[in-house]
Amino acid sequence: MSLPLKALTTAVYERLAGEDGAGLGVSADVFYAGSKEATTKYVAIQIPTSNRRVTKTTTGRTSIVALRCHTEHPAGQAKPLPAFDLASEANDSLHGAPLDLGTDHNLLYLPEPQDAPPEQYDIDDATRAMDVVLRYDLMTQRQ
Repeated sequence: MSLPLKALTTAVYERLAGEDGAGLGVSADVFYAGSKEATTKYVAIQIPTSNRRVTKTTTGRTSIVALRCHTEHPAGQAKPLPAFDLASEANDSLHGAPLDLGTDHNLLYLPEPQDAPPEQYDIDDATRAMDVVLRYDLMTQRQ
């Protein structure tokens, strides 16, 4: 059984970047986590993990995909709303149309993301950042 990780990662990236033709891209840069090209406002896709799932009638995978919605602001001028707005935009983008995982797997459904507390931290003496992480537990079914 092939893993859906590449297909999931590609589908999420193309949706958020507006490259899948659904017209549902976000108004920020989209990167894979760890990219050195990161800007002051972006969504980073963390490489998903996956476990096999077998029931009496189907086989598939349970995969975890996380999106880190990142914004920056000058120190002393906390602005949490842009990070929450970006997270909401990313979530709406993923829910706007079905994600295409190719010919090996079907996405059974896209759940609402699990809550994660926002994280604030210093970039340098003059800049602070806020991250809102959206975590999706996805189930795929083998075709």
